[in-house]
Amino acid sequence: MSEYSLRRSDERLQVTRPQLSKIVLRRLPPTWCERPSLAATPLALALLAGCAGAPRPTPLGPRTAPLVVERTVAPRPPLRITRVVHASVLIECDGATLLTDPWFTQTAHYPPREALGVPPDSMSPLSAVVSTMNHYDHFDLDALAPGMVGQAPVVVPAGTRQAERARSRGFAVRALGPGDSTRAGPFLITGVAARPTNATATAFDYEQAWRIDACGWRVLVVGHRLTEAQARAAGPVDIALLPVNALRIKPLFKRLSLSPPEAAAVAFAASAPLAVPMHYRYRSSWLWERLVVAHPGTAEAFAEAARARGVTSLVVTPGQTIELRAR
Repeated sequence: MSEYSLRRSDERLQVTRPQLSKIVLRRLPPTWCERPSLAATPLALALLAGCAGAPRPTPLGPRTAPLVVERTVAPRPPLRITRVVHASVLIECDGATLLTDPWFTQTAHYPPREALGVPPDSMSPLSAVVSTMNHYDHFDLDALAPGMVGQAPVVVPAGTRQAERARSRGFAVRALGPGDSTRAGPFLITGVAARPTNATATAFDYEQAWRIDACGWRVLVVGHRLTEAQARAAGPVDIALLPVNALRIKPLFKRLSLSPPEAAAVAFAASAPLAVPMHYRYRSSWLWERLVVAHPGTAEAFAEAARARGVTSLVVTPGQTIELRAR
Protein backbone atom coordinates (compact mmCIF):
# COMPACT_ATOMS: atom_id res chain seq x y z
CA MET A 1 0.00 0.00 0.00
CA SER A 2 1.36 3.42 -0.93
CA GLU A 3 2.38 5.77 1.87
CA TYR A 4 1.86 9.52 1.82
CA SER A 5 2.85 12.46 3.96
CA LEU A 6 0.11 14.94 4.78
CA ARG A 7 1.11 18.35 6.09
CA ARG A 8 -1.16 21.11 7.39
CA SER A 9 0.66 24.22 8.64
CA ASP A 10 3.46 22.92 10.93
CA GLU A 11 1.89 19.52 11.54
CA ARG A 12 3.32 16.51 9.69
CA LEU A 13 1.58 13.16 9.53
CA GLN A 14 2.73 9.87 8.00
CA VAL A 15 -0.41 8.06 6.94
CA THR A 16 -1.52 5.27 4.67
CA ARG A 17 -4.04 5.92 1.91
CA PRO A 18 -7.26 4.89 3.74
CA GLN A 19 -6.22 6.86 6.86
CA LEU A 20 -5.66 9.98 4.79
CA SER A 21 -9.23 9.76 3.52
CA LYS A 22 -10.51 9.87 7.09
CA ILE A 23 -8.31 12.82 8.03
CA VAL A 24 -9.40 15.11 5.19
CA LEU A 25 -13.08 14.09 5.11
CA ARG A 26 -15.46 16.97 5.80
CA ARG A 27 -19.23 16.91 5.69
CA LEU A 28 -20.45 19.17 2.87
CA PRO A 29 -24.09 19.30 1.73
CA PRO A 30 -25.00 18.36 -1.86
CA THR A 31 -25.97 21.06 -4.32
CA TRP A 32 -26.35 21.55 -8.09
CA CYS A 33 -28.53 22.70 -11.02
CA GLU A 34 -28.34 22.64 -14.81
CA ARG A 35 -30.24 24.24 -17.67
CA PRO A 36 -32.33 21.79 -19.70
CA SER A 37 -31.82 21.54 -23.45
CA LEU A 38 -33.67 23.89 -25.76
CA ALA A 39 -35.14 20.69 -27.18
CA ALA A 40 -36.51 19.76 -23.76
CA THR A 41 -40.13 19.19 -22.85
CA PRO A 42 -42.50 22.20 -22.64
CA LEU A 43 -42.46 21.89 -18.85
CA ALA A 44 -38.68 22.18 -18.73
CA LEU A 45 -38.78 25.12 -21.15
CA ALA A 46 -41.36 26.86 -18.99
CA LEU A 47 -39.04 26.53 -16.02
CA LEU A 48 -35.93 27.66 -17.90
CA ALA A 49 -36.37 31.15 -16.44
CA GLY A 50 -35.38 29.66 -13.09
CA CYS A 51 -31.75 30.20 -14.11
CA ALA A 52 -32.31 33.57 -15.80
CA GLY A 53 -31.11 36.96 -14.65
CA ALA A 54 -28.14 39.25 -15.16
CA PRO A 55 -24.88 37.64 -13.97
CA ARG A 56 -23.07 39.30 -11.08
CA PRO A 57 -19.68 38.52 -9.51
CA THR A 58 -19.58 35.62 -7.07
CA PRO A 59 -18.49 36.80 -3.58
CA LEU A 60 -14.94 36.00 -2.53
CA GLY A 61 -14.35 33.62 0.36
CA PRO A 62 -11.47 33.16 2.82
CA ARG A 63 -8.32 31.28 1.88
CA THR A 64 -7.49 28.01 3.65
CA ALA A 65 -4.09 26.58 4.49
CA PRO A 66 -2.58 24.43 1.72
CA LEU A 67 -2.64 20.65 1.91
CA VAL A 68 0.73 19.12 1.01
CA VAL A 69 0.80 15.50 -0.16
CA GLU A 70 4.17 13.85 -0.71
CA ARG A 71 4.51 10.75 -2.88
CA THR A 72 7.38 8.36 -3.30
CA VAL A 73 8.08 8.98 -6.98
CA ALA A 74 11.02 10.05 -9.12
CA PRO A 75 12.18 13.65 -8.51
CA ARG A 76 10.05 16.28 -10.27
CA PRO A 77 8.79 19.82 -9.64
CA PRO A 78 5.76 20.14 -7.37
CA LEU A 79 2.25 20.45 -8.83
CA ARG A 80 -0.30 22.77 -7.22
CA ILE A 81 -4.07 22.37 -7.68
CA THR A 82 -6.28 25.13 -6.24
CA ARG A 83 -10.06 24.90 -6.19
CA VAL A 84 -11.66 28.08 -7.56
CA VAL A 85 -15.36 27.17 -7.27
CA HIS A 86 -17.73 24.40 -8.41
CA ALA A 87 -15.78 22.46 -11.08
CA SER A 88 -13.12 25.12 -11.69
CA VAL A 89 -9.52 24.69 -10.57
CA LEU A 90 -6.11 26.25 -11.17
CA ILE A 91 -3.28 23.85 -11.98
CA GLU A 92 0.20 25.31 -11.48
CA CYS A 93 3.59 23.89 -12.34
CA ASP A 94 7.03 25.33 -13.10
CA GLY A 95 5.71 28.91 -12.95
CA ALA A 96 2.82 28.29 -15.39
CA THR A 97 -0.92 28.24 -14.65
CA LEU A 98 -3.85 26.46 -16.34
CA LEU A 99 -7.51 27.17 -15.54
CA THR A 100 -10.29 24.59 -15.94
CA ASP A 101 -14.04 25.12 -16.40
CA PRO A 102 -14.19 28.85 -15.50
CA TRP A 103 -17.24 30.11 -13.57
CA PHE A 104 -16.86 33.47 -11.83
CA THR A 105 -20.39 34.93 -11.84
CA GLN A 106 -23.84 33.93 -10.66
CA THR A 107 -27.50 34.79 -11.16
CA ALA A 108 -30.37 34.94 -8.70
CA HIS A 109 -31.33 31.35 -9.48
CA TYR A 110 -27.96 30.04 -10.58
CA PRO A 111 -25.42 30.54 -7.76
CA PRO A 112 -22.59 28.12 -6.92
CA ARG A 113 -23.60 28.20 -3.23
CA GLU A 114 -19.96 28.51 -2.22
CA ALA A 115 -17.69 31.53 -2.17
CA LEU A 116 -15.21 32.14 -4.96
CA GLY A 117 -11.80 30.83 -3.92
CA VAL A 118 -9.66 32.84 -6.34
CA PRO A 119 -10.85 36.05 -8.06
CA PRO A 120 -9.93 36.35 -11.75
CA ASP A 121 -7.92 39.55 -11.30
CA SER A 122 -5.59 37.85 -8.78
CA MET A 123 -4.66 34.89 -11.00
CA SER A 124 -1.19 34.52 -12.41
CA PRO A 125 -0.95 35.02 -16.18
CA LEU A 126 -2.64 31.96 -17.65
CA SER A 127 -0.91 29.51 -19.98
CA ALA A 128 -4.22 27.92 -21.02
CA VAL A 129 -7.93 27.66 -20.23
CA VAL A 130 -9.75 24.36 -20.76
CA SER A 131 -13.49 23.67 -20.67
CA THR A 132 -15.25 20.32 -20.59
CA MET A 133 -18.60 21.47 -22.02
CA ASN A 134 -20.71 24.35 -23.28
CA HIS A 135 -22.56 25.02 -20.01
CA TYR A 136 -22.63 28.35 -18.16
CA ASP A 137 -21.10 26.84 -15.02
CA HIS A 138 -18.27 25.25 -17.02
CA PHE A 139 -17.66 28.00 -19.61
CA ASP A 140 -18.38 31.43 -18.13
CA LEU A 141 -16.94 33.15 -21.17
CA ASP A 142 -18.32 36.62 -20.45
CA ALA A 143 -16.41 36.76 -17.15
CA LEU A 144 -13.18 35.62 -18.79
CA ALA A 145 -11.56 38.85 -19.99
CA PRO A 146 -9.20 38.56 -22.98
CA GLY A 147 -6.66 40.68 -21.09
CA MET A 148 -6.49 38.03 -18.37
CA VAL A 149 -5.84 35.28 -20.89
CA GLY A 150 -3.80 37.19 -23.47
CA GLN A 151 -2.72 34.88 -26.29
CA ALA A 152 -3.02 31.75 -24.16
CA PRO A 153 -5.21 29.14 -25.86
CA VAL A 154 -8.78 28.47 -24.79
CA VAL A 155 -9.05 24.70 -25.32
CA VAL A 156 -12.56 23.36 -25.95
CA PRO A 157 -14.19 20.17 -27.28
CA ALA A 158 -14.33 20.09 -31.07
CA GLY A 159 -17.80 20.42 -32.56
CA THR A 160 -19.46 22.48 -29.84
CA ARG A 161 -20.29 26.16 -30.26
CA GLN A 162 -17.64 27.08 -27.73
CA ALA A 163 -14.92 27.66 -30.33
CA GLU A 164 -17.09 30.07 -32.30
CA ARG A 165 -18.15 31.93 -29.15
CA ALA A 166 -14.58 32.26 -27.90
CA ARG A 167 -13.18 33.43 -31.23
CA SER A 168 -15.90 36.08 -31.51
CA ARG A 169 -14.63 37.53 -28.22
CA GLY A 170 -11.01 37.67 -29.34
CA PHE A 171 -9.64 34.54 -27.70
CA ALA A 172 -7.11 32.21 -29.31
CA VAL A 173 -8.96 28.91 -29.58
CA ARG A 174 -7.89 25.29 -29.98
CA ALA A 175 -10.73 22.81 -30.52
CA LEU A 176 -9.69 19.22 -29.81
CA GLY A 177 -11.45 15.90 -30.25
CA PRO A 178 -10.90 12.77 -28.16
CA GLY A 179 -7.28 11.66 -28.45
CA ASP A 180 -6.11 15.03 -29.79
CA SER A 181 -3.37 16.84 -27.88
CA THR A 182 -1.96 20.35 -27.68
CA ARG A 183 0.85 21.88 -25.65
CA ALA A 184 0.70 25.15 -23.72
CA GLY A 185 3.83 25.90 -21.73
CA PRO A 186 4.60 22.88 -19.54
CA PHE A 187 1.05 21.50 -20.01
CA LEU A 188 0.23 18.72 -22.46
CA ILE A 189 -3.57 18.75 -22.84
CA THR A 190 -5.24 15.64 -24.29
CA GLY A 191 -8.93 15.17 -25.03
CA VAL A 192 -10.60 12.15 -23.42
CA ALA A 193 -13.89 10.80 -24.83
CA ALA A 194 -16.63 11.21 -22.25
CA ARG A 195 -19.69 10.32 -24.32
CA PRO A 196 -20.59 7.46 -26.68
CA THR A 197 -18.98 7.68 -30.10
CA ASN A 198 -22.35 8.46 -31.71
CA ALA A 199 -23.00 11.45 -29.44
CA THR A 200 -23.63 14.70 -31.31
CA ALA A 201 -21.13 17.39 -30.37
CA THR A 202 -23.82 20.09 -30.58
CA ALA A 203 -26.05 18.32 -28.02
CA PHE A 204 -26.65 20.03 -24.69
CA ASP A 205 -25.12 17.21 -22.67
CA TYR A 206 -22.08 16.65 -24.91
CA GLU A 207 -18.79 16.91 -23.08
CA GLN A 208 -15.17 15.88 -23.12
CA ALA A 209 -12.80 15.10 -20.28
CA TRP A 210 -9.16 16.19 -20.27
CA ARG A 211 -5.89 14.61 -19.25
CA ILE A 212 -3.34 17.22 -18.22
CA ASP A 213 0.34 16.20 -18.15
CA ALA A 214 2.68 18.68 -16.45
CA CYS A 215 6.11 18.43 -14.84
CA GLY A 216 5.92 14.64 -14.63
CA TRP A 217 2.45 14.62 -13.03
CA ARG A 218 -0.82 13.56 -14.70
CA VAL A 219 -4.27 14.97 -13.83
CA LEU A 220 -7.66 13.71 -15.05
CA VAL A 221 -10.33 16.44 -15.30
CA VAL A 222 -13.96 15.27 -15.66
CA GLY A 223 -16.90 17.64 -16.19
CA HIS A 224 -20.00 15.46 -15.73
CA ARG A 225 -19.46 11.86 -16.78
CA LEU A 226 -16.86 9.28 -17.75
CA THR A 227 -17.16 5.51 -18.04
CA GLU A 228 -14.77 3.13 -16.33
CA ALA A 229 -13.51 1.97 -19.74
CA GLN A 230 -12.82 5.57 -20.80
CA ALA A 231 -11.07 6.26 -17.50
CA ARG A 232 -8.96 3.13 -17.87
CA ALA A 233 -7.86 4.26 -21.33
CA ALA A 234 -6.89 7.68 -19.95
CA GLY A 235 -4.89 6.31 -17.00
CA PRO A 236 -2.83 5.90 -15.08
CA VAL A 237 -3.06 9.34 -13.49
CA ASP A 238 -1.76 10.84 -10.25
CA ILE A 239 -4.99 12.61 -9.28
CA ALA A 240 -8.56 12.78 -10.63
CA LEU A 241 -10.92 15.77 -10.34
CA LEU A 242 -14.45 14.37 -10.37
CA PRO A 243 -18.09 15.50 -10.16
CA VAL A 244 -19.98 13.54 -7.51
CA ASN A 245 -23.47 15.01 -7.19
CA ALA A 246 -25.43 12.48 -9.33
CA LEU A 247 -27.24 15.29 -11.13
CA ARG A 248 -30.57 14.32 -12.73
CA ILE A 249 -32.96 16.40 -14.82
CA LYS A 250 -36.36 15.27 -13.50
CA PRO A 251 -38.65 16.15 -16.45
CA LEU A 252 -36.35 14.31 -18.87
CA PHE A 253 -35.52 11.34 -16.57
CA LYS A 254 -31.93 12.08 -17.58
CA ARG A 255 -28.77 11.59 -15.51
CA LEU A 256 -26.01 14.07 -16.30
CA SER A 257 -23.23 13.60 -13.74
CA LEU A 258 -21.50 10.84 -11.82
CA SER A 259 -22.81 9.53 -8.53
CA PRO A 260 -20.34 9.06 -5.64
CA PRO A 261 -19.93 5.30 -6.29
CA GLU A 262 -19.55 5.90 -10.03
CA ALA A 263 -16.93 8.59 -9.45
CA ALA A 264 -15.00 6.28 -7.12
CA ALA A 265 -15.12 3.56 -9.77
CA VAL A 266 -13.79 6.01 -12.37
CA ALA A 267 -10.91 7.03 -10.09
CA PHE A 268 -10.07 3.38 -9.48
CA ALA A 269 -10.25 2.55 -13.21
CA ALA A 270 -7.89 5.44 -13.99
CA SER A 271 -5.45 4.10 -11.35
CA ALA A 272 -5.70 7.42 -9.51
CA PRO A 273 -4.41 7.13 -5.93
CA LEU A 274 -5.88 10.57 -5.16
CA ALA A 275 -9.23 12.12 -6.12
CA VAL A 276 -10.90 15.47 -5.47
CA PRO A 277 -14.74 15.59 -5.37
CA MET A 278 -16.23 18.67 -7.04
CA HIS A 279 -19.49 19.99 -8.50
CA TYR A 280 -21.71 19.33 -5.48
CA ARG A 281 -22.53 22.59 -3.69
CA TYR A 282 -25.05 24.22 -6.04
CA ARG A 283 -28.71 24.47 -5.06
CA SER A 284 -31.21 26.38 -7.18
CA SER A 285 -34.53 28.09 -6.54
CA TRP A 286 -37.35 26.36 -4.66
CA LEU A 287 -39.24 25.71 -7.91
CA TRP A 288 -36.26 24.18 -9.70
CA GLU A 289 -35.39 22.01 -6.74
CA ARG A 290 -38.94 20.64 -6.58
CA LEU A 291 -39.60 20.17 -10.30
CA VAL A 292 -36.43 20.23 -12.40
CA VAL A 293 -33.27 18.93 -10.73
CA ALA A 294 -32.12 16.29 -8.26
CA HIS A 295 -28.55 16.04 -7.02
CA PRO A 296 -28.23 13.68 -4.04
CA GLY A 297 -24.48 12.98 -4.29
CA THR A 298 -22.22 14.32 -1.52
CA ALA A 299 -18.51 14.66 -0.90
CA GLU A 300 -18.92 12.48 2.19
CA ALA A 301 -20.53 9.68 0.19
CA PHE A 302 -17.75 9.91 -2.36
CA ALA A 303 -15.08 9.68 0.34
CA GLU A 304 -16.67 6.49 1.67
CA ALA A 305 -16.97 4.97 -1.82
CA ALA A 306 -13.40 5.99 -2.67
CA ARG A 307 -12.04 4.49 0.55
CA ALA A 308 -13.67 1.17 -0.34
CA ARG A 309 -11.78 1.29 -3.65
CA GLY A 310 -8.46 2.17 -2.02
CA VAL A 311 -8.55 5.73 -3.40
CA THR A 312 -7.77 8.71 -1.18
CA SER A 313 -10.43 11.44 -1.30
CA LEU A 314 -9.15 14.98 -0.75
CA VAL A 315 -12.04 17.30 0.12
CA VAL A 316 -10.85 20.88 -0.27
CA THR A 317 -12.71 24.19 -0.05
CA PRO A 318 -12.55 26.93 -2.71
CA GLY A 319 -9.27 28.78 -2.35
CA GLN A 320 -7.50 25.79 -0.80
CA THR A 321 -4.49 24.32 -2.57
CA ILE A 322 -3.30 20.72 -2.84
CA GLU A 323 0.43 20.55 -3.49
CA LEU A 324 1.83 17.27 -4.80
CA ARG A 325 5.50 16.78 -4.03
CA ALA A 326 7.95 14.04 -4.86
CA ARG A 327 10.10 12.59 -2.11
